[in-house]
Amino acid sequence: MRGPRFKVNSITFEGKTDVSLADLRHALQLREGDFFSQARFHTSVDAINKIGLNVDKERDVRFEFDETNYQLHLVIIVDKRTSRLNSAENQLGRRIRRIFD
Repeated sequence: MRGPRFKVNSITFEGKTDVSLADLRHALQLREGDFFSQARFHTSVDAINKIGLNVDKERDVRFEFDETNYQLHLVIIVDKRTSRLNSAENQLGRRIRRIFD
């Protein structure tokens, strides 16, 4: 027997990264208002990781359930620790500045 289905009420990103919010949202396969799907959640995190992050599906994601209204608030942590893009771009930027300074 299946339990109740939860709707995704909101998806937020916490932290700072050079990846734009628009790009993060575009990568999501799961949208606000959708019923939560484990498969689409995993696909979404995989897509976010393809655009320059290294989000761990367990450590860097927080699920906040509203069991009264069957809603889910999804929080995805994006920061310098999860961002491959930040470190690579910052290192390249420092090298370029040294060359031209």
